Amino acid sequence: MSVKGGVPYGLAATDDDQSCLHDGRAVDLGSRVTFETDRTRLAKVFRHSRFFLRYLRARYHRKRLDGLMAAIDGRFSDSKGWIVERRLELRKAVGPLRTKDDIHWDAPIVVVIICHDNEGNRKEACGMSLYIENNALYIKQLQGGKSVAFPRKFKVWPQLLLKSCIAFAQAANFDQVCLAKAERLYTYRWPDLGPNGIPRSQDSIEDHRRRMKLRYDETARVCGFKSEDNWFVWKSSTPCHETHGFNEANQ
Repeated sequence: MSVKGGVPYGLAATDDDQSCLHDGRAVDLGSRVTFETDRTRLAKVFRHSRFFLRYLRARYHRKRLDGLMAAIDGRFSDSKGWIVERRLELRKAVGPLRTKDDIHWDAPIVVVIICHDNEGNRKEACGMSLYIENNALYIKQLQGGKSVAFPRKFKVWPQLLLKSCIAFAQAANFDQVCLAKAERLYTYRWPDLGPNGIPRSQDSIEDHRRRMKLRYDETARVCGFKSEDNWFVWKSSTPCHETHGFNEANQ
């Protein structure tokens, strides 16, 4: 496990987090809401500035994040060698970690699972990006890699990531874990381009949104999260139950 500094990359927009929870109450961002999914240059500047501030806060909690990787390591242990690395990195700006073919990450704390593809090459299998605010974990992104064939054990990777965050929150005394709702995410609202920049058909857009609903909303439901405004929320008083019935949203 390693915690590394990030590398600035690109000017792509981030996902939507229109409100934050403070002491269990939603805080409306008011006129700033338009900047969350707007494609204007001003909106991008706003999102990138906020991203960097969240990166600085993540740096402050760097040692604390070792506990998150301990939880990740336990749930993504693999004796068969499909997983070759579990890594945590801190990002200064949105974008892929290294090349344009890697996953585009939308929050400064990135957890990524590296696997071997069919040709034996290292490949990003899945991961999440999140940030820390008001003693809570805010998960902005659950993302699978391109064309990854997950072993049966890891087909429920979105659940495994959420359960790892819950375990970390319990051990590190965070008040809550929040997961963004699919319909509030930038890529849900602007699904016109696919991962390779190719325009999606209407059927492809509908399938893309359906899969996002499964990956975010359904995963939150089976993991015991409750809907609060723009987030699904698990609070520290909520019992942590393992579930294994959901495995469809694996991309």
